[in-house]
Amino acid sequence: MKKKRNFLILLVFLLVLLFVLAFAKNIIAQVVITSGVKAITGLEVKTGGVNASIRKTFLGINGLTVFNPPQFSDRVMVNMPEVYVDYNLGDFFKGKAHFEELRINLEELIVVRNQANQVNIKSLKALLPKGEGKPPQIQIDGLTLKISRVIYKDYVLGSPETREFNVNITEKIENVTDPQALVRLILMRALSKTNIAGLAGIDLDKLKQDISESLLRQGGGAVEELKGKAQEKLEEVEDKFRDIFNK
Repeated sequence: MKKKRNFLILLVFLLVLLFVLAFAKNIIAQVVITSGVKAITGLEVKTGGVNASIRKTFLGINGLTVFNPPQFSDRVMVNMPEVYVDYNLGDFFKGKAHFEELRINLEELIVVRNQANQVNIKSLKALLPKGEGKPPQIQIDGLTLKISRVIYKDYVLGSPETREFNVNITEKIENVTDPQALVRLILMRALSKTNIAGLAGIDLDKLKQDISESLLRQGGGAVEELKGKAQEKLEEVEDKFRDIFNK
């Protein structure tokens, strides 16, 4: 009887421990995600919840919200009801942010011009003058980007003039390694099917140029790597010919 009671106590303890670990895992993932998005955007971020799995190496993020700076009366800049991440666990333990798949469902981007003629999206870190230091690097093998709606609110004359654009964009992008370029790419695609860029004073050509330069830097690294490998192969061939003639 005593052994049975001890077994039940142990079983309950293990079940409670598993529950706590599962709960803590999601809390930790939520903190990591909000901190990461805040570091990339420079703005406050909140999530509705995170479902993380180590065994299946995925993160499901519900209700990700990016907030405006305090000088804007509208609190919300971006609504993302769903973000899905399939990460590489081996690279994660090596300290590398490697996402084999990233799906972003951006339901709403709200562009606001306040009475002081300030535009909220210009507060994003990706659009600020570049500081010193190398930006954090990530590796996204495949990105699926869905953008549903863009809203523009202009408070310059007091009560807001509001315009809404249903852009309904779904795109697949490969090999993204610069998080700031990713933010610029999302903005460029969201605004490209509207006239908001002109209204808000956003230079889309400059955004495209910055994105292109980032892609060239990525490509440049790949080219240098290929050149290095080609040089190694050439040296191997030269060594083989040298051995033949020396014989």
